[in-house]
Order: sequence, then C-alpha cells, then structure tokens
Amino acid sequence: MYNDNNEYLKYLLDNKILISTEELGYERLPEKVLNQHLDFNKFNNEFIEKGYCVIDDFLNPVYCERLRKFMLTINFRNDFYSSYAAVNYSKKGDRIWFRLLTNISDEIKENFKFLDKLNYSRGWSLIHENTHEKNVGKHPDPGALITFNIWCTPDECVLKDSNEYNGIIIYDTHDIREAEKVKKNLIQYKFNRVAIFDSRKIHESLLSSFKPGYENRKVNYTFLFK
Repeated sequence: MYNDNNEYLKYLLDNKILISTEELGYERLPEKVLNQHLDFNKFNNEFIEKGYCVIDDFLNPVYCERLRKFMLTINFRNDFYSSYAAVNYSKKGDRIWFRLLTNISDEIKENFKFLDKLNYSRGWSLIHENTHEKNVGKHPDPGALITFNIWCTPDECVLKDSNEYNGIIIYDTHDIREAEKVKKNLIQYKFNRVAIFDSRKIHESLLSSFKPGYENRKVNYTFLFK
C-alpha cells in the first residue's frame, strides 16, 4: 500500500515549507498560464485527425512547477493504491480546488475548438512511488469524453528513460478485450508535456522509474471534459 508520510514530513522540514491555503478557491488568476506561443489551431486539427495529440511546453513552466509543488506539499490524499495516491478535484464544492486549476480548465476550453460543446467535469492528480512494481493498468476514463494528462516532474528526476517506463500507451479501441489486437500509441514521458485523447479509449500508464527521494516522485494531473 502506498505510504509517503515519513518522506513527506522530511521533505517539508528539509525545505522549510509551510502549507499555504492562499491559492485555494475558485477565482481565476489574473495572468494566462497556458503557453501563449502554441499553435492551437495546429493541435486542434491534429486531434481531430488522429484522435489524440501531444503538446510539449504546454504550460508556462512556472505553473507546471506549481502544480507539482502543490501535490508534493498537500497534506492529504483521497485515494490510495498499491504504488500511487490521488487527490481528486471538482468545481462543484464537494472536493478541494485551487485557483490555478480554474485557469487551466478555462484556458483549455477557450483554446481547443473540439471542446466547444463540452465542459470540464472533474479531475485528479497522482503522486507515484519512485519505482513501480505494478503500473496503472488498462482502463478508460469513465464518464468523460476528452482527457488532458499533464506530467509535472522535471526530466532530471527520471531514473530510467525508455519506452518501457514513465509514459502512457493509448490503444485504438474502446473495448478492453481488443487492446492487444489494435494499434498502440506510445507517448513518452516529458516534463510539461500534455497527452490529449478520447477518454473512452483504453489506455495505461507505464511503470514509473524515478530517482530516489520524495521530491523526485512522478506527479501528473488529469483534466476530464464531457
């Protein structure tokens, strides 16, 4: 069972970090947080053509790092699994929320035309053990149509960088029984890279391989639209 309490406390003490709630709330930050130099028309067309797309340098890197630090320092988890834990987010007031999430979810909606008739529904962030014995297995994202998955841990924290670790595989099917018979789309891990795909498609995260130390753990955020 995932357990990071001791490493978590050591990380806070060593880095003299105090938990702050100043960013909690729903009000949008005044500045743009998505990379404004991206060619959003290009990526809109790529998604429509292929059913998925990958964008590097998705956020202003300052905000990608803030996502990571929030997950490293928040002092609770909603769900615990064998090798990772989750914090769940909602704008409905029944889950935690912080202002940066408002910007990201709103700006995604504003910049991707294929979301015209969709709205943000829910999301989560995951923090993983440095090395996995079991990955996040094959699954769809239920109750959603489009998934945005953002990786937030710097590349220098990666231990093993290969096709076998850290990334995600998207299968060209909605049926888990067909996953091994269809085309596999491998998306390799990279800091501040977003993978955008049809939520109903079967996908799986590969085993994590990151350097020892709590601060090196893989952190990713998922935003779902329906």
